[in-house]
Amino acid sequence: MLHLILPILICGLFQQLYSMTDAIVIGRSADQDALAVIGGSSSMLISIFYGLSGGIVSGAMFAIAYDCGASDESEKKSCSMTGLLLALILGAAAAAYFLGDARRLLALLQVPAQLADRSAAWMRLYALGFPPYFMFQMEIGQMRACGELKRSSLYLILSFLLNILLDIILVSLLHAQETGIAIAFILTQCIAALAAFPGLHSLIPSDLRQPRISRNDLLRILRIGIPSSAISIAYALSNTVVQSGFNQLGSATIAGYAIHNKIDGFYWIMMTCMGTALTTFLSQNYGAHQLLRVRRTIRISLLITMLITACTSAVFCLLSGPLTALYTSDLPIQAQAAAILTFMAPCYLAYPLNEIMSAALKCIGRAVPASVAAFCCVCIVRTAWIIIHFNELSIRMILLVYPLSWVLSAICLTLEYFFFRKRALYD
Repeated sequence: MLHLILPILICGLFQQLYSMTDAIVIGRSADQDALAVIGGSSSMLISIFYGLSGGIVSGAMFAIAYDCGASDESEKKSCSMTGLLLALILGAAAAAYFLGDARRLLALLQVPAQLADRSAAWMRLYALGFPPYFMFQMEIGQMRACGELKRSSLYLILSFLLNILLDIILVSLLHAQETGIAIAFILTQCIAALAAFPGLHSLIPSDLRQPRISRNDLLRILRIGIPSSAISIAYALSNTVVQSGFNQLGSATIAGYAIHNKIDGFYWIMMTCMGTALTTFLSQNYGAHQLLRVRRTIRISLLITMLITACTSAVFCLLSGPLTALYTSDLPIQAQAAAILTFMAPCYLAYPLNEIMSAALKCIGRAVPASVAAFCCVCIVRTAWIIIHFNELSIRMILLVYPLSWVLSAICLTLEYFFFRKRALYD
């Protein structure tokens, strides 16, 4: 597990470094509104696309990892091509939707007037990078499913470094503000998708002369991908509702919350990497019918995630001031961001069970019930909380909804896992 987790975790930390650089470059080189644009409602809406792509990639990883465990080369090739074509189609569809409806989506979230036009323009430009981004993530996911960690990690790290370099050139030197962030993203994803394809092709040779989507493989991918995407999208949607609450508290609060999101992204990247590694490892062993290893891995993974969570929470609490000062010299915004970070950091301890139980339930074929449970406990609870307390919203009132939803979701997923595990994980 550690052999699988560490390369993915290193890549995740580089990804967060790139995301952090976006905010620091904007915060230090542009105005306050530019930081609110890339870190506010538009960022929450774009995370919906990330939820879609992450879920579909997870489905493809599960299917290909299972084929690797079962030593089925023909299915592996067919599934790889299906996943790549699916990524291209869905990426283009998502870009078209954002290009057409960006302004209306922001209006639904009651984005302040001084931010609305700039946010819509930034979202439309950024969305042009969706198709190559989806393709690149699918290529990396398939490499990982085959056990190829070094090359996939190298491609990711180089893409993050290229994006950081382009951010500095376009924003700090050419003063393109949030537009430079979007252009850097588009260029990076196009270059990365083209560069990674030969590496994937060497692992899973595909017949590029006859690209086609296999109905059977499409269903295999979507069986995991749709529930995973649905819950990720639902999470993102519920977070946009939470963001609409922050939108009522002014641009300074929006900027402070955006800074907090960039910092606590380090924790979520680590949890996402843990989930990715766990899904791959469990799928390979489940495909090889190594049920004892599956059960042991679930227990070990929970200990690892709790340790990561405790250490991260302590660091965020102790260094909240210096961390937020990296992003802006505006003292009121620094204070807002530090207060949010200090409040939220201990609450992360309620989350780890969600990540582990979700991966375990996917492995034993309970992806849909797990997604339904998480949707009810997280998305409905968060939305209802904001609606009920809309007329008395404060920063703490909004933030309380996160630990509340994590606890409820963890209880439901754990009970579901223990109910079904005997049937699936014991001979």
